[in-house]
Amino acid sequence: MLYEIGKKREIILVDGEINPLTENFIKRSKEYMSEKSRLFREKAAREGKFGGGYAPYGYYIEKKELYVDDYESFVVKFIFYRRSQGCGYSGIAKELNLRGFRNRSGKEFTQGSIRNIEDKKRLYQGYIEYDGKEVRGKYAAILGSDELLSEEWKKRVFDASTEDS
Repeated sequence: MLYEIGKKREIILVDGEINPLTENFIKRSKEYMSEKSRLFREKAAREGKFGGGYAPYGYYIEKKELYVDDYESFVVKFIFYRRSQGCGYSGIAKELNLRGFRNRSGKEFTQGSIRNIEDKKRLYQGYIEYDGKEVRGKYAAILGSDELLSEEWKKRVFDASTEDS
């Protein structure tokens, strides 16, 4: 039985046969890679680093680190501000859409996208959760731990005459 391991960890059969040993090797290779990824994510979380995957809304990834995206972080702050005022998911989505904000893919916000952002509150406050534990992240928090939005931010962002209309 001759085989090669390709560049993307696939098995390339040379003589056209596959035996149980090769099948087991293929299966164990997938398990190994999955476990390796899980351990990497867990180690990164313990160290307060981002464990990979898509960057959460409000952040972007550069050199495996999370950085605050100014446009998206404004939207995140706006969502939490409106939630603190008692606004619902659909109301916030409608308001963002009327104000011309769009999600990462250029589409309008939905109730689900607002809920997904709210579900990541601790991440936006600067904490990474893993295995039932929380660790202070080594990235800039979008939301302060004590208060969702500072008074300075509210004064800078919201114009009273515009908000009244």
